[in-house]
Amino acid sequence: MRHLLAVPVLLGLQAGQLVAGGGFVDDVWTQEQLEAATRRIQADVERLRGAKFLRPVEVRITDHAGFLAHVRARVEKVIPEGMIERDQTMARMLALVPPDMDVWAETLALLRESVGGFYDPGADTFYLMESFTGKVAEIILSHELTHALDDQLFGIDAPLAERVRNADASSAFSAVVEGSGTALMGLWTMQHIGQLTPEELAAAGDLGAGAMAEAPPYLWKPMLASYLQGQRFLNRGYRTFRRQEKTYLDVVAHAFASPPLSTEQVLHPEKFWDSEQRDDPRPLVHRLDALPPGWDLVGSTVLGELLLALVVEDEGARAPLDLSDPMAVSSMVFTNDAAAGWDGDEAVLLACDAARVLHVATLWDDAAEAAAFRAALEARRPALTASAAALDLEGVGSGLRFAAPLAPDAVTFSLFHGLSATDLSALLATLALRDAAGG
Repeated sequence: MRHLLAVPVLLGLQAGQLVAGGGFVDDVWTQEQLEAATRRIQADVERLRGAKFLRPVEVRITDHAGFLAHVRARVEKVIPEGMIERDQTMARMLALVPPDMDVWAETLALLRESVGGFYDPGADTFYLMESFTGKVAEIILSHELTHALDDQLFGIDAPLAERVRNADASSAFSAVVEGSGTALMGLWTMQHIGQLTPEELAAAGDLGAGAMAEAPPYLWKPMLASYLQGQRFLNRGYRTFRRQEKTYLDVVAHAFASPPLSTEQVLHPEKFWDSEQRDDPRPLVHRLDALPPGWDLVGSTVLGELLLALVVEDEGARAPLDLSDPMAVSSMVFTNDAAAGWDGDEAVLLACDAARVLHVATLWDDAAEAAAFRAALEARRPALTASAAALDLEGVGSGLRFAAPLAPDAVTFSLFHGLSATDLSALLATLALRDAAGG
């Protein structure tokens, strides 16, 4: 869930680079111990980031029930009604998850196994899961208190709200948020690594790794990208800003004030930080004012390079990954050649009774990149059509259809179930599409 700001504890990715293992500490901190640790870590965060907290941060100890209550409250606050169902339907149709998977339930189960603490921007409050104490808890604090500092200095919820209907832009902003927390957490951990016991390192080593390895990459890979690639994105900016005698805080401030517009810019930071290579997405607009009677728009979004890379990922890349292996984590890639030429897209989900059509228009850097994506998508046809057939409960009709492209650098396709090929053609004939930037 890109809007929950929960750390899945990247300890498995930071301290886990030193030792792999598992288990929780036995004791539970008191509120007084948590507050004392918070004061120490806040001072460290201020020193490492070069900025002061503007107001106190409330800290609390919670359990799984408290975490789930927080999730429900955050969903009600930041996620528009119907968006969870929309995203689940799209994920099923794109064969990113099994056609019968309850994506929301699986997401919650994954988070329950991988969350060590979370910061609530709306309440200016940090929650530590009761299972964590000692230096492991302090590492979590260094990450989450960085969220609190960034929230006080720059704001988190308002930018998220502005992007919530655009999955790609939302993920790009989340990479700034999580990359900032991960960068400072890494610094803090390295400065205190000698104080961690082998047991504490082991407790951090593979938290949530088993649950992630068993879940479809769609549920965890974008989340990990926000941490790992987000940090790389900010580090690339720092290399540029450092030549101008600016600080890491300047980089973070710039990224919050003018965030990356797409996951493409996060995955390829030079397309954001280098003015000569800057590559902003081209917006696409579907005109839906002439839909046939009975058809409605369920929702629309931008998928972006990160999600489209998952869509066309070959079977070898979908094999289970040992996330407790630091080498496997550090070498993880979040895109592929077929998706790397992305330049813009819009996906619209349409419904009429039990029928569903996911119509996706994409733009690419050139005709060759478009052809590469289409070929990769064609290679996924068996999986995509199998998923569509499974979703077509009444056997009316289902499949994958490519449309005439908007231009040589475009690929447009539809995934559908619950309607005949003839009815699909009639529906698609009513859709108007244009490149909003190019006319």
